Amino acid sequence: LAPGQAALLTGIVEADETYFRRNYKGSAPVGRYRRKRGTKNGSKRGLGKDKVPVLVVRSRTGETQSIVIPGTATAGALTAALGGVITPQGTTLCTDGSGALRMAARALQVKHCALVTKRNERKRGIYHVQTVNSYQGRLKEWMAPFRGVATKYLNRYLTWHIIHERVQRLTPEQARSVLVGNTAELMLDRCCPNCGAALNA
Repeated sequence: LAPGQAALLTGIVEADETYFRRNYKGSAPVGRYRRKRGTKNGSKRGLGKDKVPVLVVRSRTGETQSIVIPGTATAGALTAALGGVITPQGTTLCTDGSGALRMAARALQVKHCALVTKRNERKRGIYHVQTVNSYQGRLKEWMAPFRGVATKYLNRYLTWHIIHERVQRLTPEQARSVLVGNTAELMLDRCCPNCGAALNA
């Protein structure tokens, strides 16, 4: 489940940051005392050193990339993360009123549409961030039963959820094809010439 090289996103692409609690499960914590499993210590409101930023980028076609940001979600860190998952040409980036994402879009020279949440601006024509916000809600709900995942493995859980979402859209025949090793079914709108052979195996 280690993240691999994926196709760059293009078209109308939505981006937003979400945050997960920093977790040292399976290793010694750095810079703080050990907590007992199940305690709510450290889950303070707002942002801080105990939160791990994750940039979620999702196109209208359903292709998704989730990138763990090292350190804090600064404009430079977001620029580096976005530059590896979107193509500047032919892409319109939709975000909320985040100043860091605005600066990242400017640095990448990509067309940018920012929805100003302070003015309750949820939609501007065909541009909105409801697709990525909905995905983030499903991601947090899916993560909840794990009761916290180790931060060092967070990127693998993010990849797992992306695969999980793709599997949900498969037909029973396509799901059976995946089970017998035809992972091309997990790629949106793509398939390989061996599908028939795999399905008949």
